[in-house]
Amino acid sequence: MRKNSLWRSKRLDFDRCFGVKLTLGKSFYSSTQNKLNPPLAISSKFQTVSQITYLGVDVILSGTGTRPRAKERLQHLKDRCHLIAKLKSPVRGKLVADAVSALWMDGGAWYAKAELDTATSSTAMALRGHDDGYAGQRCRDVEHMLSFKAHRTHPRLAAMISTLRLVAQLTALTQWDSIRWDELWARRFRARSGPLAQSWHHFKYTSVTWDTPLEVAHRSPGKTLTCKVELHINKSQQAAYWHDVRELLRTSLWNKIAIDRPKDFSGLEDGIGFRETIQSMFHTKGAPSVLCGGMWTMMNAYLVNLSDESICPRCFLEPETTEHRLWECPCGRQERDGLLETLPGLDYTQLPNCLRRCGLPPANFHEQLELSPLPIFHYLIKQNLCATSAFLDVKRLQQLTSQGGACAGHRSAPGILGILTTGSASRPPDGSRH
Repeated sequence: MRKNSLWRSKRLDFDRCFGVKLTLGKSFYSSTQNKLNPPLAISSKFQTVSQITYLGVDVILSGTGTRPRAKERLQHLKDRCHLIAKLKSPVRGKLVADAVSALWMDGGAWYAKAELDTATSSTAMALRGHDDGYAGQRCRDVEHMLSFKAHRTHPRLAAMISTLRLVAQLTALTQWDSIRWDELWARRFRARSGPLAQSWHHFKYTSVTWDTPLEVAHRSPGKTLTCKVELHINKSQQAAYWHDVRELLRTSLWNKIAIDRPKDFSGLEDGIGFRETIQSMFHTKGAPSVLCGGMWTMMNAYLVNLSDESICPRCFLEPETTEHRLWECPCGRQERDGLLETLPGLDYTQLPNCLRRCGLPPANFHEQLELSPLPIFHYLIKQNLCATSAFLDVKRLQQLTSQGGACAGHRSAPGILGILTTGSASRPPDGSRH
């Protein structure tokens, strides 16, 4: 009996929202214009609105609107990502992709750049999880590119894919041409929820260009990729078309990463090589901080006032920069000798930044150097693990020394024991961002 009553209640709720009966819960009248004719008596019953909610979607009529449904979905995404981060790495990628798809970008919701940046942080945190929290990753885009399918977990790439699907559906209509496209754009220019407005909004923050109404492209000094939406009409070419679209978006995002952080990722302007191999090793111990350019050195701690000195905690000879930690520290000579035995004649100064500092080989790596990047990647992991262990040992020793000295009235020992300041001892350096 209770089950029947519950089902009846759900059915009534559904009929109330989607039934043919006119209800205030699903219908209202208002004006979409800023001005109304005052002599009209009915004008007093209208209110001017900038957005309406239709079938669970925020339809933006002018400006950005309040977008209550969009904000609800973003909060729901954040809550889901917080729970996903607690799960094991093999399942996190698919769950994050499902959470991103729940944003309902195909339905017309419009998201600001800051909102998508926040969503990217939440999804990157979920992909990272808590099982390797000490790694200190600092590049959210790289975490997406090396974890699961980036076009499904990265909020902006997912928005671009959804937009292109809408555009492809429009091109499948009969008698569709650029003239009708321009007419639609002229009529819906202020409707920010339309597919054209979405494409302009999302594409303008990447290196993807919208050359013509039926073509998107990515161009860099080394590669040019173009996808014509008309190819989607031919069913025999649909699979190849969407493959090309995903490759275009991946290359574009790597290009943006290389431009934003050239010191760590220069060389990836045309994409990454050995993609499947690198992705399979992303969750190995010590790998994420290297691949994401997130190694925390004493120089980083010094620059952000978490340390009084920048001296290397292993050799005590020079400041610990990234280059010193990976290639110059005398304490890592044994690992370097092993690398030179595997790759005779290797000159690390000639390697591109992305491989020398992060272990990420460029797409055309074989054309530049005829050697395998995997030994270099494993070498960087070993060096980073040893240096990170020394860094954390110094941090723990400094905490104990500062606490004991404060109780007994003694001063901290000079040199390496005084590297980290007492005020910052409670702040873990691993997850910090610099």
